[in-house]
Amino acid sequence: MPDSYTTPDELMREIYLAIYAALESRLHLIGSVLDAESRKEILAQQIYDKGDFYGNTGYLLQITDAAMILRVGSNVRHEPFVLGGKVPSWTHLVHHNA
Repeated sequence: MPDSYTTPDELMREIYLAIYAALESRLHLIGSVLDAESRKEILAQQIYDKGDFYGNTGYLLQITDAAMILRVGSNVRHEPFVLGGKVPSWTHLVHHNA
């Protein structure tokens, strides 16, 4: 960050960019922790075809103009295992609007 700014707007822009970067970094950290915990739970449960479900579990951070969305789940076809087939793939467990 430069020591001097020509306008207050430049300073505010740098502050907002730093806050944005810190928030994005924190959401990646949270996603990693939730991913690890969900993998532990998958191994602890008796889930049929556990290998595919476990191997395709992860998190996804989606960034739009209006929000940062953290999704944690499995992107395999797991309908037979959850609520009798009524839950689609990538059903998110965490949703955080920034």
